[in-house]
Amino acid sequence: DQIGGEDIKKLKSSGLQKFIQESLHLSVSEQGAYLENKFKKYKGQHQQMDDTLLVIIEFKNV
Repeated sequence: DQIGGEDIKKLKSSGLQKFIQESLHLSVSEQGAYLENKFKKYKGQHQQMDDTLLVIIEFKNV
């Protein structure tokens, strides 16, 4: 429930899902950097509300 963005609203899971959808075309390492940057930009100067952890799993054909 991070506060931020232009409207100073909570990010919520729907906002995070939007960020994830925007990053699906990127490689796993690029997704991590993209999502970290999006979160930091969204948070801006506001205090971080909670601890955050996002795990990206890549499945490959063996």
